[in-house]
Amino acid sequence: MKRYSTLISFITVIILVIGTFYIQKSFASSSLPDIEIKKVRGIDEEVNNLTIHANLMNDGLYEQVEITNEETTFASDESFVERYLGSAQPEITELQKKYRNFMRGKIGGIEFFFEDDNYVAYADVVSDYGYSEIRNFDFSIDVLDKETEDNIKITEQVPNKENFSYIWVQDVQIHDDELMVTTVNDLRESNGTEVYVYTFSLKEKKLISDHTILNHTNDNPNSWVEMRLNNAAYGSEPLEWLLLSKEEMTHDSSGMINEQEKSLYVYNYETNGIKELDLPEGLSKQIGFIPLLMDSNTIYFPTHDNGKVGMTGIDILTQEITIDQTFDLNLSAEQLHNPYLKIMDGKIYMIAVDQGQMMTGTLKDVSLMIADLTTFEVLYEGKLEIEGDNNELYISNITVD
Repeated sequence: MKRYSTLISFITVIILVIGTFYIQKSFASSSLPDIEIKKVRGIDEEVNNLTIHANLMNDGLYEQVEITNEETTFASDESFVERYLGSAQPEITELQKKYRNFMRGKIGGIEFFFEDDNYVAYADVVSDYGYSEIRNFDFSIDVLDKETEDNIKITEQVPNKENFSYIWVQDVQIHDDELMVTTVNDLRESNGTEVYVYTFSLKEKKLISDHTILNHTNDNPNSWVEMRLNNAAYGSEPLEWLLLSKEEMTHDSSGMINEQEKSLYVYNYETNGIKELDLPEGLSKQIGFIPLLMDSNTIYFPTHDNGKVGMTGIDILTQEITIDQTFDLNLSAEQLHNPYLKIMDGKIYMIAVDQGQMMTGTLKDVSLMIADLTTFEVLYEGKLEIEGDNNELYISNITVD
């Protein structure tokens, strides 16, 4: 009898949880504002397949939202099961739809994944916990051959694991049937960091090389270095170049942080060559401050001033400025404080949220621009019109189906 009582109690709790969920969902959906894309000028087709992924803060309540030309969808509109499983990055959600069996059980951000016409790949470094002892680090790699539908699985220990306190996967690529995993490794015995590229043969199913492409070590407890890879913004697509930034920092006795040096590097996956870019002082100051954009052999440095958005392009091969373009969008300084920028399919997408309006609870519209990356012609200019007051909108991603 006790067993049945326990079962009844368990079922009652489940019913209460689900019932509470749908009551909260009903209240949340009724109070959320409508967000609509309105054209100012340009080509309607440019936003037909566009989805803006954002986080909305409405009267102190946090809500994930997807905005298209046809509708606004909030996370609270999802079913209980969808909310329970959680929401992934849109690129990962798309991979889950296309390769359901392959994606089962895989965790991590889009930087753990790769996809081209031949393969879908996933790579992670699995470890045990505890910094007091040497940790075990093992590669967990799974590659789906799209043509044969066969899986290539590789499990191998990270070489020289005793040197590292933590390993962070940053990028996965496949070139000529070789899978490359780029990681940032924290060193155990010094206040240092190393960036590694580990190369695996898909035919032999084993690690064939590992080498450091960038490092920093020192024994000064008041200084450290931050290394960032800028490739996560490009999802799981094939890339020729890896873009890395390096910032050396110190702090004084008062805790004040001082930047000592900023550097930008490019690594070529095909040649295994890395070089530091010789940047003008005005551009080098932007390293680490705003996300850099990359397309083919060009790195773009966004700038904004006096209501205008500027774009300076540096050719990776020649290290010369090849593009110096300005868009006059008549935006305020608050709108240009931290615009969201992304390059896709030969176009640049920009969304500018007025920070001043957000601070005062009066955010009503958000600027949207799409321009051709070759001609820099503005293809579409519009606004996201938001109902009501006390709204804050934070853009997390833009995707095009």
